[in-house]
Amino acid sequence: NHHTQGVLCMIKTTNALWTGAKDGELKICDTTVYPPKLVKVLTAHQSAVTCMVHLGTKVWTGSLDKSICVWNVANYQLLGCIADHHGYLMQLAPILKVDSWRVWSVANDKTVKIWEVEGFYQTMCELDEPKALR
Repeated sequence: NHHTQGVLCMIKTTNALWTGAKDGELKICDTTVYPPKLVKVLTAHQSAVTCMVHLGTKVWTGSLDKSICVWNVANYQLLGCIADHHGYLMQLAPILKVDSWRVWSVANDKTVKIWEVEGFYQTMCELDEPKALR
């Protein structure tokens, strides 16, 4: 009942439920109480929040505004936004590569981008042409 627009995605962190809606708002509810209590409303996206992923101490959110925002789970602070896709963000996925995590992003600009989780989120790789798997 906390959103005024449709909810498009959600993730569960240790003590909270994060939801993203059509109006670009993120709402965070404390799940240690019943019913869950709204504790924070976040706005960084200019359009619908379509995807999110929780990885370690961060939540990554993607939007129809073509941006990815990275948030601190503990204090809900915005750590930064990335506007590197040229199309709507459709999905984010955490991928373990040997001993470190990456976040993969998929957009309707026909690309898959791979992001370093630590540091300030540089694109490690961009896949925009079909490649043969080895």
